[in-house]
Amino acid sequence: MIVSDVDGTLTRSDGIISESTIEAIDRVTNDGCLFVIATARPFDDAMPIATSFRSTSAIVCQNGALTYNPHGSRNWVRMSLPVELSREIVSRVREAAPGASIALDYFDQRYASPGWRLSDPSWSGPWRKGANSHRLSIFQLEAAHMPSLTCMCILVTGAATADLKHLEAELPITVTSSASGLIEISARRATKGNAVKKLLRSMELRNVSVVAFGDMDNDVDLLRDATVGVAIGRESSALAGVADIVAPSSDEDGVAWTLNEMQAADRENPWRFVAPSDSEG
Repeated sequence: MIVSDVDGTLTRSDGIISESTIEAIDRVTNDGCLFVIATARPFDDAMPIATSFRSTSAIVCQNGALTYNPHGSRNWVRMSLPVELSREIVSRVREAAPGASIALDYFDQRYASPGWRLSDPSWSGPWRKGANSHRLSIFQLEAAHMPSLTCMCILVTGAATADLKHLEAELPITVTSSASGLIEISARRATKGNAVKKLLRSMELRNVSVVAFGDMDNDVDLLRDATVGVAIGRESSALAGVADIVAPSSDEDGVAWTLNEMQAADRENPWRFVAPSDSEG
């Protein structure tokens, strides 16, 4: 199974997936590999990426909070934030970073405070090519007036990760980032790595080798738990400690480069994905 992040991994800095990347992934799926997208994007913004390829087996959205598997007994698997926990998170974020802008992602709706995506001018948005597809409502988000719905993910701009990271020790949550200037808060078990484990179990796939591609903090457990973890971008310091391979950047077609190198190294069985540590000694 191949699992890949989207923004900064499959997509170049202009938001486009190169033809060589599409061709490389289509080639390995044609050889029998499963291909899964694992992204921070909501489903509506992940689906156009999935349809770029000949075969996408599943989509992990919102950093693992939501998984779409058309081949499983349960098409949708959610690891969401309960209403009261969401309210507590918003209250704590307001205390720790009073000037921050907050958005709450639900299954098909986003509620955001005024100034969303404008409070941090340096952030162009990881979904800049498809952000309009996720319905957006603007109002003053306060804990006492939040919707009584389970939330998939809470997004924060205008704050530093260090301002909010301590909340992980106080609440059952994960605080991470998929783009510079953006902080994402999810349920503790809602990570890409955990979502892929659940996906493998639901598909009744055992002893399956997984190669995973990523470029940011929210990809750490995905790469750490994979048979082979590939950090896209030679400057990807966040993943340096967990990656088996450090590949060229997405602008240099790092995913295609890696798959081509693996195929060239073992033409008899190119997709067995034996991690370097397993092949030594």
